[in-house]
Amino acid sequence: MPAIGAAVLWYAPFLRLEQVEYRTAPDRMAALRKAAPLDKGRPLVEVDTDAVHDAVLRDPVFTSASVDRSWPSTLVVEATPRTPVVAVEGGEGASLRLVAADGVAYETVSSPPRGIPRARVDAPEDPAALRGLVSFVTRLDADLLSEARDLHVDTRGRITATIGGVEVVWGSAEDPALKAAVVRNLVSRAGVARIDVSVPMEPVTSHERRGEAATPSPGSTASGPGPSGSPTAGPSAGGTGERSG
Repeated sequence: MPAIGAAVLWYAPFLRLEQVEYRTAPDRMAALRKAAPLDKGRPLVEVDTDAVHDAVLRDPVFTSASVDRSWPSTLVVEATPRTPVVAVEGGEGASLRLVAADGVAYETVSSPPRGIPRARVDAPEDPAALRGLVSFVTRLDADLLSEARDLHVDTRGRITATIGGVEVVWGSAEDPALKAAVVRNLVSRAGVARIDVSVPMEPVTSHERRGEAATPSPGSTASGPGPSGSPTAGPSAGGTGERSG
């Protein structure tokens, strides 16, 4: 009897693959069909669902997939596409790479989707640089992120941006939640032109942005002379620094 059952699965015409049901976002349907083309007419039991699953995930557009038989004659291929959180400049040409929340750069575009911030990354192939950038754009409050300009990640993974006209030195990818809270607290303070949250427990604010002439201000951190008599930068280089409590 088991042999008869197996023979039915393999040879019964009504148990052959007659329909493939693709499920994903409408704008990714063509990509899913291309990633998993299937020939109809063969026994449904013969379809290697693991191989189809792996083929779908070879396209970085998709972050997860499932492949299931729906008897008697349908195969259901479902895939979840990645969604961008930032568009990255870098490398050759003027194209951009969309980066998802998991730090994967998955698609090249000529312009970012609406509402997606744009960033310049000096080492766009460095996974750590992309993960750090993602930590910035996903932790920063949405209203502040919408005002972010000149977003940049240097070769050491240090992040800077301009938010509402205020220069923000984010630093490394460490402590993103705390840094975001400190930026929220300080960015709208009157007279603040620069915020350094590289060490978020000891943030530094300045009344001048980097490169502007420093002018004394009440409560500023003093800069003393260096060994040769030249000025030594205070805690916020490029301007008069204030420790913000």
